[in-house]
Amino acid sequence: MNVNEVSGLKPKELVQSTKDPDGSTDYGNIEILNVLEGSFLLVGDFGSVNIQGGELLFEVYT
Repeated sequence: MNVNEVSGLKPKELVQSTKDPDGSTDYGNIEILNVLEGSFLLVGDFGSVNIQGGELLFEVYT
């Protein structure tokens, strides 16, 4: 995936989580997604996360 660095992610124990119907842990929604030159910025309850490098890929399951 060629990710060079990830910064700004809060430690799991500091993020309020919930349980999804399938039993998996949910750490919140992505409130903001900015595609920048060479990086991505994701903002949510989990922090303000900057991902340097890599590529963005979404998969939707119905």
